[in-house]
Amino acid sequence: MPQAGGGQVPERLQEVRAEAGYAYGAMGADIHVFGDGTPVYLLFEHRQVIGLDTGWLRAQPSRMLDARAEVVEFVGRETELQSLVDWRDAEGSLAVRWLHGEGGQGKTRLAAQLAAASQETGWKVVDAVHGTETHPPVADSQDLRLDECAGTLLLVDYADRWPVSHLSWLFHNRLLRQGVPARVLLLARSAGGWPAVRGRLNRLRENVDTSDQYLSPLPDNGPDREQLFRVARDSFARSHPRATRPETIAPPGPLDHPDFGLTLAVLMAALVAVDAAVHGRRPPAAMVDLTTYLLDREHENWQQLYEGSGEGLAYRTPAEVMARMVFTASLTGLTSRALAEALLSALLPGTPPEVLLADHAVCYPPTDPARAGVLQPLLPDRLAEDFLALTLPGSPVTGYPTDDWAADGCTTLLARGPDGSVPPWTARAVTFLAAAADRWPHVGHRHLYPALRRDPDLGVAAGSSALVQLAGIEDVDLAMLEAVDDTVRSWTGQDRHADLDVGAAATCERVTRHRLAAVTDPLRRMELLNRLGLRLTYAGRHADAAMNLGEAVEVGRRRMAEADAAVMPELATALNRLSRAAADAGLLMEAFRFAVEACEVGKALIRSDPATYLPTTAASFLTAGDLAEALGRPELALELTEEAVASLRLLQRTDPDTALPRLAKGLSARGARLRLLGRYWEAAQPTMDAMAIHRELARSAPAAHLTDFARSLRDFGITLSHLDKHVEAANAFEQAATVLRPLVERNPSTHLLDLADVLARLGSELSAQGRREDALSATEEAVAIHRREMSNSFPHFAGLADALRLLSLRRYETDRREQAVEAVTEAVAVAWTLAKHDPLAHFPALARNLAGRGRLMRRLGRLAEAENDLRQAVAVRRTPAENNLAGHRLPLAEALDDLASVLGGLGRSDEARAAAQEATEIRDQALQQPPPRPAHPPRSPVPPATARPSPNRGSGPVDAVLVLETAVTVHRRLVQENPATNLPVLAVALFNLAQHHFSDGRPEQAVQPIAEAVELYRRLTRDDAFLLPRLAQALNAQGSVLYALNRYESALSPIEEAGEIHRGLAHADPGIYLARLASSLGRIGLVLHDMGRTDRAQEVMLEAAALRRLLPPNDPL
Repeated sequence: MPQAGGGQVPERLQEVRAEAGYAYGAMGADIHVFGDGTPVYLLFEHRQVIGLDTGWLRAQPSRMLDARAEVVEFVGRETELQSLVDWRDAEGSLAVRWLHGEGGQGKTRLAAQLAAASQETGWKVVDAVHGTETHPPVADSQDLRLDECAGTLLLVDYADRWPVSHLSWLFHNRLLRQGVPARVLLLARSAGGWPAVRGRLNRLRENVDTSDQYLSPLPDNGPDREQLFRVARDSFARSHPRATRPETIAPPGPLDHPDFGLTLAVLMAALVAVDAAVHGRRPPAAMVDLTTYLLDREHENWQQLYEGSGEGLAYRTPAEVMARMVFTASLTGLTSRALAEALLSALLPGTPPEVLLADHAVCYPPTDPARAGVLQPLLPDRLAEDFLALTLPGSPVTGYPTDDWAADGCTTLLARGPDGSVPPWTARAVTFLAAAADRWPHVGHRHLYPALRRDPDLGVAAGSSALVQLAGIEDVDLAMLEAVDDTVRSWTGQDRHADLDVGAAATCERVTRHRLAAVTDPLRRMELLNRLGLRLTYAGRHADAAMNLGEAVEVGRRRMAEADAAVMPELATALNRLSRAAADAGLLMEAFRFAVEACEVGKALIRSDPATYLPTTAASFLTAGDLAEALGRPELALELTEEAVASLRLLQRTDPDTALPRLAKGLSARGARLRLLGRYWEAAQPTMDAMAIHRELARSAPAAHLTDFARSLRDFGITLSHLDKHVEAANAFEQAATVLRPLVERNPSTHLLDLADVLARLGSELSAQGRREDALSATEEAVAIHRREMSNSFPHFAGLADALRLLSLRRYETDRREQAVEAVTEAVAVAWTLAKHDPLAHFPALARNLAGRGRLMRRLGRLAEAENDLRQAVAVRRTPAENNLAGHRLPLAEALDDLASVLGGLGRSDEARAAAQEATEIRDQALQQPPPRPAHPPRSPVPPATARPSPNRGSGPVDAVLVLETAVTVHRRLVQENPATNLPVLAVALFNLAQHHFSDGRPEQAVQPIAEAVELYRRLTRDDAFLLPRLAQALNAQGSVLYALNRYESALSPIEEAGEIHRGLAHADPGIYLARLASSLGRIGLVLHDMGRTDRAQEVMLEAAALRRLLPPNDPL
């Protein structure tokens, strides 16, 4: 798969820890490396750059603009700095903030100031540098232990250029879990990558505080710009001995121009003003002229160094060649000597590469913490981007010479190697060229876009940051971007790709908006919106995803109401994705409704093409079941799961290879839901069936299915345990552990959690057999796994609480009573921490641990402590139990029983009786009262397993009547949620359903839907007179249906009402409605004639004929 730095991502990552000693010189932290030993990132203790020679700084003024040199005193941004300080000092063990603002806005300066202030207050400050931006330091150089530190602050510059998966590894670093507050500050140009990164942090399931902070432009009025100019001017002047009266140096032009909203722009104005003053020059005022002034000074220094070579200086590179070196370095960034020498041999063959690199390092020594790379780029980045633009042919600035070599150099730098691989600097090169193209259009149209048109894969290889930059260019070549987006699509398909998701969403969004502007076909619009919604979901932009998927759903619903069967597959897809987006946003009820609607649509699709649509529809049922369970509706969850199983059994008959893995998953879910309802004997069969399927699948494809087989063994063991078959349960858990141990050796991060869970359960079953020492050993191993892994895995931290509770039981059983108390007390402390993070998810575990400690205290005779724990357990259980949430009522009764026993032991018999009575009442209610259901449960959205497509609706396009029946079913439910939007669509669906029945020769089946459509239109016209023509149309249709059934009296009434409506409309607008009035009168006359009322019929017919004579000659009536 593509890697942001170019080339291919190694197949696996290896984690190396420095427990005692050094791994790439890091002590007290983790270092993550690829399988080939290349570091994913490196950590360096933050150090200020001090002692820079002022003469060296003056030689190339851009050196003084490098924020890391800290030439300019920090001023302004006090509010932003205080916000960061408050964030650092807030409560919480781990917090991550995304600091974003345009390039040159002062992010690095602000972070450096925070770093200095933090070091002064005892914090350890660490820089995280991506592996492509630095090289390993010498051994023993980095001590990142946090002994006696107030906390750790981790700074990550260019965070938006890091692949998301690499940031994810960084977030797992042990440095951030050392028992002191940890803060991670991510610096980026935009907020585009933040939702995906935030999503990764949320997946840690830790109490991570996430926030973002926007660094806005300097206000165009007020003192900020003037104050920054004065401080910068004075700071720069201190590096110029000849600048004796800096207060006399004025800004070169008005600072209220929008260009000077950038901190860097004001600093450049101050630097140019000082430099021009000491050299007796007139400073330019415009931003572009300030840039060229500074670049001219770079050229001057290169020239002076070259001319000084005759005076003994070891510098041999002419200025024009050094300009090409700087151009090259701006695109490659810091790189290794071997790569640089090979590149320069091709780009600049006239001079030995070692000479070029040595001279370049004189001008631009490496600034990475290791000082080990070559081709240090020009800084700041924005100046480097402008240098690229001004050097490339096509620049509009006539006063700065371009270099034709740069066009060829750009092509060479982006060219693939002989083996077809992209160069390692592709990500930086494309990103910088795209950033330059946003301000300098010729960079894109003459240089970058042609390269990407020739090889769109370069865009993918450049990674998310480059794709985001490309998509954001105002006048981007959309044909080129479409080619890149199509390539991204070929890489990602319908799947997630952590390191491309953000960029894929950006290109997809820009291209889709362009395409939608030219597309009117509903199906094509839905396809575009569906793909965009998926990519936005993967990028963590759930609100944007929901908006686009919602639009696709609305289009599909309306077309379905018009009997358009072609949209139904895309509608089902949109509903499933919208359900996922809603669930990710925590909107479980909305997610459930969308999933149920997807099931409704899926039912119709299954009737036409079971082989194609049974798998996806079954997945919709399982999703709906999961959501029903999450909403506390276990009975409904079971019903939906059973529908999924039934549909998959039907698929198994024709496509077992596709069906079996899905069927096993469905059977496992059915067993779990039966267990949740206490129906353990019923749960045994589907659990055994799932285990049997997984066993066979694992035999044929162990790599793909062994994990699922181990989990099915665990599920079978859980079921047997509930049936008091402890020997058999222990055997199942032992088999699961046997399967899991080799998997753990190959991939511990994936399988250790399952192994710990199985071992803890095995301990309980061994204890039930009286094998107490064996039980203790298994449980201790489970606790040890959780404890070892909990710093890097929230699920292990959560598992530790329950394992410690079980360990306390095993210790008590082996007469280790004080150790038992220690274990359960730690379990309660862990459970409280979890419950504070997410009460709804972790209150049950907290209640279990409190009740467990209370029972232990009762056994030890410490009744007052037992009462306190059991009262807390009752309080925790009571609220969800009172809200009728399944799974809480019976545990509440158990806690009350235990409390009653303790109160009795304390001699408080009245309180004991009250607690026992409440427990009895809860059990009685649980037996008598079925679990509540949603207000509007869905009807079964799939056919039973024995169903077959109806003879007249074979495979192929969905029958129009079935499409309309589905539309009616869906919109009946939607009307209850939002009548204003959905009543008109329901009326259309009912009208069209009646019309199809009538036109197919089934007028008797049209009676009910047309009558309902008429009533809906009556209701709608009370508030919207513009719907009167629709009402008249429905009334005419109702009359036609009844007439076809020879119910003339009944038919006359709606047709006459339609005539009256058309009469009123014709009075207001005869051009449109006079013909319709004539047609209505004709229908009335026909019905009257068949009723034998010939006089009245003739009168009406004559009026209709008179009206027709008034119509234009070409009118069809």
